[in-house]
Amino acid sequence: MTTLVMAWEMGSRVKINKLIESANTNKTGSSFIAVAQAYETVNGVERSRKDAIKWYKKSIAEGSIEGMQGLAFLYEGGRESVRSNKLAFNYHLQAAELGNVESQMAIGWKYYYGEGVEESELEAAKWFELAANSDEKSIYMSLLRIVGNLDSAGYNSEKADFWTNKIQNSNDPDLMMELAYSYRWGDGVEQSDKHSLDYLKKAYILGKQEALLGLAVSYSTGKGIRKNKNKNKSQEYLDKIFTGNNTDLITDVADKFEYGEELDQSDVLSFKWYKQAAKLGDPNSQMVVGRRYRDGKGTNKNFKSAEHWLARASDLGAGGASFSLASLHKNRAWSGRDEKKSLEFYQRALKQGISNSYSAIGWLYKEGVGVKKSYSTALKWFTKGLNNDDSRAHHAIAWMSFHGFGCEQSYLKAYEYYKISALSGHAKSMGGLGWLYESGRGCKKSLKKAKEWYEKGAEFKDDTSLNNLAAWYSEGKVVDKSSETALSLFRQAAELGSMAAYYNLAVRYALGEGVKKSVATARKYWALSVEKETDYLDGHFYRLYGRLHLEEVAGLKKEHAVTWFEKAIRYGDTEAHICLGEIYKHGLIVPQSGKKSVFHFNKAIQGGIFAAYNNLGNLYRIGAGVSKNHMKAKDAYLAAYENGVLNQKNNLAWMLATSRTGKVRDGELSIKFIKQAIRKHGNKAFRLDTLAAAHAETGNFALAVKVQKQAYKLLPDSIDDRERAEFMTRLEFYAKEKCWRE
Repeated sequence: MTTLVMAWEMGSRVKINKLIESANTNKTGSSFIAVAQAYETVNGVERSRKDAIKWYKKSIAEGSIEGMQGLAFLYEGGRESVRSNKLAFNYHLQAAELGNVESQMAIGWKYYYGEGVEESELEAAKWFELAANSDEKSIYMSLLRIVGNLDSAGYNSEKADFWTNKIQNSNDPDLMMELAYSYRWGDGVEQSDKHSLDYLKKAYILGKQEALLGLAVSYSTGKGIRKNKNKNKSQEYLDKIFTGNNTDLITDVADKFEYGEELDQSDVLSFKWYKQAAKLGDPNSQMVVGRRYRDGKGTNKNFKSAEHWLARASDLGAGGASFSLASLHKNRAWSGRDEKKSLEFYQRALKQGISNSYSAIGWLYKEGVGVKKSYSTALKWFTKGLNNDDSRAHHAIAWMSFHGFGCEQSYLKAYEYYKISALSGHAKSMGGLGWLYESGRGCKKSLKKAKEWYEKGAEFKDDTSLNNLAAWYSEGKVVDKSSETALSLFRQAAELGSMAAYYNLAVRYALGEGVKKSVATARKYWALSVEKETDYLDGHFYRLYGRLHLEEVAGLKKEHAVTWFEKAIRYGDTEAHICLGEIYKHGLIVPQSGKKSVFHFNKAIQGGIFAAYNNLGNLYRIGAGVSKNHMKAKDAYLAAYENGVLNQKNNLAWMLATSRTGKVRDGELSIKFIKQAIRKHGNKAFRLDTLAAAHAETGNFALAVKVQKQAYKLLPDSIDDRERAEFMTRLEFYAKEKCWRE
């Protein structure tokens, strides 16, 4: 074992050669194994499974059980060129016959699943029992679940009872916990809430603090309780958790209150529990608490407290907290903000692995927030984002290409990047793409596709999509005319802060279109627009406001129109050049001037026309009506996760395990996410289905088969035959050592 540790520490070819020289000199099993594992794990030498096999066999010749196991595991998990269940079985069998408990369990599983040997539940049970006779208590629970679920006569009752008694008499708190949940789910034993409660109590008495949550849930839900629910008793157990120092357990309770799973949903209580974990130093909880103070969820909104908790989490390395802290310092609702700190914390978040920081920094330079405004510098950061999997960068570059800011103006490039961004789930790009289809700029004009993208954007609360759809309903364009629907959509967009919606509502109240005429209300919406657009520097409003003056709507003065058109141009709205060109052409308000008219028309041609913005969503992953792009879907999911908000862990894990795109698949990462989902939400059939696919992707087909069988048994009666068949098909795939792809 000492030699093996030395091998891990050696990183150069020179040192590995010395290790080989030492092994050839000493000729011991452990020295041979050290070399084999170095070749297998790329430790100071180029990976070579062929050489690893050679050195493992040398150790076996010296009688090394560890060498037998190592070679068995290599044949189990190696690439197709060396993978062999039969050889893995044979080497595990050698170690098992020499008394190695781990290999005895492995042989049991191979008989159980028929891997490298003919399937036999009876043989499986014999090997499991042989392993368990070593008094290795960790085996008992696995054995109970196996024999309790065997179909062979005599095992379901006699053997299961025997091992249940073994576990009961072990006084092992971990086994008590496992037995409690086996009774809760009916896994290897007959389902019983009462027995589950009894073993939770026993586990707690034996010192298993994690049993407290199970007890609290049991008394809260009334499972296993004679007198139904007992909220007071449940609270007693929760109080013990709260006053303890187990942050994982405390956050588990917080999650249950957050999502209303087994405990009544409560933002106030979830905040209380997250804050307790935060006080104990849990960085993720500190980040959650900071965001709760920022948003006023479960507590009063308090930006100063938000800064405090986000800073603590950031200092502990939580990249999502650093990103949120940067965003907080550019939040204009906070009087204590320091916009210069936004760049500092976005850069910290970047170092902590938050790829969306590239586009966030680009945005700072684009808008001149805390830094000197520079479109060229902004474009550099957005481009870095493209090269570093920042999904938001595509939208930013599309916007800049559309307007020609920091780059050559190009509708075609805007279309290409908007489409990529929209397909990856960016809401504002959906609206932008819809407008390009509507106008035919950069792509073939298609009102049908424009409608599809506007509707998708509206579904995900994109203000531009909502506003443009509202305009269509108002005019009866593409859709049936409906003033009521138009007004509803305009109001939804206005709630999201849409300048165009403010303008359109102002017009409707000024003219009495679909609403009772009210000049006062119209002016209120115009005032909101002015206030909004001063903040967000959007020249489109100023052009529209200029048109209202030109038409003298609701008493506005015509002579002020030119002022608003010129302001629109200063704020980047190139279509305002056309308006001024027409004014000078016809001599409206100002003296007629062909020269100025030509100037403004040319500027309009050079600069382009103002466009709307926005989003798709999770549909990209399944390709419903759009081309699948799992790479971009992966980027989107991971970004959520990095920011602490991922609630689609099962979908992400499934894609990581089953995607046909090789660069997307990552079995280990899939297992990580689906296990998090299972810990939070329980062993539902579809989550276990995902876990099985993830195990298959890592090459652990034995475990994949086992988990898939559990998933199939947990399918609810409401599942139709087609879905049941799909579960069984996947089971057959894993049994044949095939990964699932879709």
